Amino acid sequence: MFKLFLLFFFFVGCEASKVDVEGMYEGDSTAPIEDIVEFENCGYSTGMHSCNFTFFNEENEEVNLYDFYESTIVLDFSTMWCYWCQQAAYDIPDTVELFKDHDIVYITLLVENWTGQTPSQLDLKEWVDQFELNSPVLASPKEKIIDTSEVNGFGVAAWPTFIFINKEMIISSSISGYSKEMINMSITDAL
Repeated sequence: MFKLFLLFFFFVGCEASKVDVEGMYEGDSTAPIEDIVEFENCGYSTGMHSCNFTFFNEENEEVNLYDFYESTIVLDFSTMWCYWCQQAAYDIPDTVELFKDHDIVYITLLVENWTGQTPSQLDLKEWVDQFELNSPVLASPKEKIIDTSEVNGFGVAAWPTFIFINKEMIISSSISGYSKEMINMSITDAL
């Protein structure tokens, strides 16, 4: 019974809300960046080249996933209202420090603010300041990147969800819920 409790504890997360929000950014969020790399076939499942996306950070600067080609990438899909997302955010500096010699990039994609809406630039600044983050934090309109069927986006069923992408932009694994130990093991596997 104790082992079952530990297993549950390691994979805790917040249930995804059903709030339908309008995207706040224009443009095609899946178009590849031709001058960096282009994959003829991309997808959202383990073993596939990840499709590209473009969102904005707290400084209103455009950030593309493919900007980080040849780095190991952690995508952290979180919401501001989720307790376990906040716990994950507290641990980001430790995780980045642990893997500092391995060229990893930890990207937080905030999908909802405190009221379930797409985060504003001020929301992003609040998140960055609260958790003292130096890694990218992006506003990610839910309908532009998340599709629970995994046809047009990453299948995200809980907050937080983590996607691990290796240096060749291939999705190596994913985790729903938060476990610092599982995050570190998945990063190691993606290196």
